[in-house]
Amino acid sequence: MNNTSPSFRIRRAIPADRAEMVQVLDTVFKMDLGGQLCHLFTDERIGDHFLAEDAGRIVGVTGLYPHQFRVGSVMFAIGGVGQVATLEEMRGRGVMAGILRALCPAADAFDFVWLGGDRQRYGRYGWEIGGARYVFDTTAKYLPAPPPAERVRPFSVARDMARVHQWIANAPQTAVFPAREIDMMLATADKRGYSGWVLGGSFILAREKGTIIFMGDGSADELALLLAHAARELQSQPGGATKLTIEYEPDPTPLLDACRAHYRHMRIEPEESFRVGNLVSFLRNACAAAQPRVSCGAGRVSLINSDNNQAATVVCAGGRLSVAAGAGSDAYRLNTRDLSGVCFGAYPLDLLLPGLPADAPIRQVLPLRIGVNRVFWL
Repeated sequence: MNNTSPSFRIRRAIPADRAEMVQVLDTVFKMDLGGQLCHLFTDERIGDHFLAEDAGRIVGVTGLYPHQFRVGSVMFAIGGVGQVATLEEMRGRGVMAGILRALCPAADAFDFVWLGGDRQRYGRYGWEIGGARYVFDTTAKYLPAPPPAERVRPFSVARDMARVHQWIANAPQTAVFPAREIDMMLATADKRGYSGWVLGGSFILAREKGTIIFMGDGSADELALLLAHAARELQSQPGGATKLTIEYEPDPTPLLDACRAHYRHMRIEPEESFRVGNLVSFLRNACAAAQPRVSCGAGRVSLINSDNNQAATVVCAGGRLSVAAGAGSDAYRLNTRDLSGVCFGAYPLDLLLPGLPADAPIRQVLPLRIGVNRVFWL
């Protein structure tokens, strides 16, 4: 894909671009992204990057990384956006706008695309804040007595990688990457500032110098003890921090059980920004994920994306959900951002779909409460 502007062109990266591209990223972010995120710069992944070139020099980069997302047994084909970078001397010249314009048609082919970033910038290209994460704060007062220190050992990538793969297999919802890429993500855990602990059959992973727990699996009782150990570790560090934070996906899991029993404060936050793509495919998968919760009802709702004219109709007949391409004359016509709000957002559906019947079956399908675990952040 080659797009021309008055001063630069947009194209896909090739393996020969790797060194210069990674240097641009390391310069812009002032960190060793090439080392931290090495799984994104393999020969297989290099073409997932959009480059802006000026006089033969790479001046801007954005990655659009295909992978999957599983909800229950339903697999969505998705993409994640990351490594959004423009050299300082090229900012304000439309470099990133050019990259994002080139990227959006590719994003339209996925069920959805997620990213973390500025709401205003990405909202112009169809992304909307959505999904959900639970955030718990706790202290030693609310936790059980920590276990003897000798019963707990540090998480070891070499020894404990299988625990993470098992967590992915057990998770009610999760991003899905090839096993080799998961191994590469965890192999750079120290460079990404991750740490963790293991007790019996349970483990937790943390970031930000152990202050934020973002993954855990095992038994709720052992996980509670690991949280108590993590709090003890924080108190032993210089400054003696007392608050431990746990960020987690909105699904029933042993870690959620442990948090519910031992939290001090709890809140629900939007997860990231999401952009719906292939409307028919996304809605078919969303309906398949919701079907176990739907046993009765009837009705239909048609949606049209006014930016690309994709159209779909969700039908419920006798409690069975289906999706057809096309839309009726009564369709809701929304731009990509508002449609993404319907599919993932935190707002009431009635705000974006005025007049939607209170018993409309689509209310049991949307919005999809996606949570992307920190280990997968791009």
